[in-house]
Amino acid sequence: MVSIDEIKSVASNYFYCTDDLVVQELPFKNRKALLIYFNTMTDIQWLEQSFVNVISQEEAHKNNFSITECLSEFPLKQLNSITEGLPDLLTGSYIVIVENKDLHYFLGNAPKSNTRSIEEPINDRALRGSHAGFIEDLTTNINLIRYQAKIKELNIKKNIQLERP
Repeated sequence: MVSIDEIKSVASNYFYCTDDLVVQELPFKNRKALLIYFNTMTDIQWLEQSFVNVISQEEAHKNNFSITECLSEFPLKQLNSITEGLPDLLTGSYIVIVENKDLHYFLGNAPKSNTRSIEEPINDRALRGSHAGFIEDLTTNINLIRYQAKIKELNIKKNIQLERP
């Protein structure tokens, strides 16, 4: 049987250890669960408010619901394996993996809505060269690139530099 830790490694390696892939543990009644998504492609606010809060509230209230009963509130598709759902992460989907006697895989959809497509911004017209424009914040720009390219090889690395006074 595959373990939760092995699943983390499979997901990370599938996307070449990119920094915008999130693998979040969700503790639930002494069982492990994982939530996997791209923070640049998935509506994180919806995930936090709707999905993670439902599971956290059930855990806090110690109701007799199983995690699969909690998940039944969401339109999720059951998967046979982790690799079946990984390509869908590039379109804003998320994967939930629940450890019971064995692992159960679920795929949900929560794409981040783009406020615009990759086109020349009206206020920044160019006369020559490419007319694609990336003028938003970094997360939105990565979302636009991932949305257009849909390739797992796109690897995002964050490099934080601090200035000395």
